[in-house]
Amino acid sequence: MDDLNLDIRLEQSSDEAALSALSAQAFGPGRFARSAYRIREGIAPIAPLCLTAWREGAIVGGIRFTTIAVGGKEGGLLLGPLVVDPAHSGQGIGRALIAAGLEGAKSQGFGFVLLVGDMRMRTMHSILYALSQFDAKAYVVGPPEMSLLPEFTLELDERNVDYEVADSVEECIAECDVIYMEPVVQPDYTKSLDQEGGGEFAQTPAAYRVTRELLKEKAPHRAIVLHSLPRMDELPTDVDSTRHARYWQEAFNGVVMRMALIALVLGAVE
Repeated sequence: MDDLNLDIRLEQSSDEAALSALSAQAFGPGRFARSAYRIREGIAPIAPLCLTAWREGAIVGGIRFTTIAVGGKEGGLLLGPLVVDPAHSGQGIGRALIAAGLEGAKSQGFGFVLLVGDMRMRTMHSILYALSQFDAKAYVVGPPEMSLLPEFTLELDERNVDYEVADSVEECIAECDVIYMEPVVQPDYTKSLDQEGGGEFAQTPAAYRVTRELLKEKAPHRAIVLHSLPRMDELPTDVDSTRHARYWQEAFNGVVMRMALIALVLGAVE
């Protein structure tokens, strides 16, 4: 990987501490509640497919694979975690790790690879791309370190997407018909630990929370709230009983859609 000044190596036991620190920095403490982590729980990764990316003597990324079966079909792999140092994001490191990992998986005879997870900005990218086909404005709210990458804003501008970056939810919620949320996971997320709750979960800064009070005081009557789930405290549970909550229906519809897609992929239906 000379063009990236990158050296991809097999993961060693001595790399564990550095990879754990990268995962904590990139994904925060909430990563353990994610579905991909729960699927992998208790399953050892495939050692020959665990890779690390090095640059200037330091680990800047890593990837692992674990074996899975889907619908009784063996010979598959679950990709993840894939982690890249936030200071080196957007430089092709993740793409290089995936390419090297898939090449290794193919050489070992694995038939398919499954990817599960939020993939950070994947959902936001897809939604903003979709809005290029509609007469609608999007407000993007998040910490500066999670802001849209320059190359992505360039694509949005080329597609004439109408969007505006806001500093807080409160600043723009009155203009929103649909509020789509993701957990705010930032490098310094653990600076505001919830000590009263035992320190297990971090508190989301007020600027990025959607509360029942905020919905009542400032959101349009018709506004709905969607969330990728699972959540932390960016969306308190008392929002569940309001007319705005639509994330449980969203989750159910997602299950049905995934069932249909898996059935199609495995040839169970036509």
